Amino acid sequence: MGAMWRQQVFALDAKYNSYRALDQPNLRTLYIRRRCQLLRENFPKESEIHMNYLKIRSQLLQHGIISICEVTGVTGTPPKVVALLKGHQKGVTAIDWSVSNDLVVSCSLDASIRLWSVQYTSLDPGIFESDPLKATCLRVVKDQLCAAILCCAFLPANNNLVITGNSHGLLQVLNVSTGIYPREGTAKIGGKILSLACEESGGGSLVWAGNDRGSVISCQLEVGSGRLTKLRRIDGIGGGITSLSWRSWLSKESPWPTLLLNSACNSLCLYRIIDHHGTLSLVRKYPVRHRQYLVRSTFCPQMGACLIATGSEDGAIHLIDSSREGRGARVNRLQGHAAPTLALSFNYDESLLATADHQGLIIVWRNHQHHHQ
Repeated sequence: MGAMWRQQVFALDAKYNSYRALDQPNLRTLYIRRRCQLLRENFPKESEIHMNYLKIRSQLLQHGIISICEVTGVTGTPPKVVALLKGHQKGVTAIDWSVSNDLVVSCSLDASIRLWSVQYTSLDPGIFESDPLKATCLRVVKDQLCAAILCCAFLPANNNLVITGNSHGLLQVLNVSTGIYPREGTAKIGGKILSLACEESGGGSLVWAGNDRGSVISCQLEVGSGRLTKLRRIDGIGGGITSLSWRSWLSKESPWPTLLLNSACNSLCLYRIIDHHGTLSLVRKYPVRHRQYLVRSTFCPQMGACLIATGSEDGAIHLIDSSREGRGARVNRLQGHAAPTLALSFNYDESLLATADHQGLIIVWRNHQHHHQ
């Protein structure tokens, strides 16, 4: 029991050691060596003390921190963390960038929403090796029910408004400029709201929310007042809806807007949005290993293309051509993770794809075909 407990403590320390003394790698090495030395000494034999110690250390180390990383330094430097956004007291569940790329909104299991200002300290950040970004917390707002907030997003048509979903099934609109929840800016969905998607064209007034019961609800959001009205509901999709993405294709083959969703019933679904109420009609369903974790997917940023990227509990990233059916739709499989792949995102021109897995590993993939064009 003692040997196993010491291994657990050391593994926990090693996992979070990269966050300690970022500018002093020698100090991090010394810390780990000293921890290993201390763990070799005799400890009380009571297993309850051991387990409580592990629980407390894990909680302390898991305080919510958001890292902003530079992966393509203009000077050819390796990837590095350029800013740390500290303040959340529990795990961070979602973040979103504003259209202008100078604001970040984040939500957490600590029932708070934080608005951050993120700005370069120089017009040419590549020439500076330290502190290229200045990150400041502008506002902190608590959830109206003091419930864990599981997803958040800026409203594309009005970045003063943020929409959030919490663990009590409440969809909420928040004016982050004033820190006020507008009147009639809430809608009760039920379950735990795991994912959100916003319409990004036209009036930008449609919002979809997915919960852990396999339901997707469309709502109308008045851009000026923040009023929220429920429109349509689809039940029985399967498992929890862990990811939603909206896209309006600019092609003759797919002239209608679509909604992409991951369901924890081993499926990735593509729906057509058939009216201004956000009603959904299933177009295609693709098998993806997904039962337990918050697996997500995304469209590629190239508006004329039909490429989809999705995570999977088999540890791979699957690239799917949504214009095809059957096995021919899967055009590539990226392997490099050793744990379920949960989150992924393309950069603006599709030359890079960042992916993250359940163990905290992030891999940045380069699109060589795009890079050489």
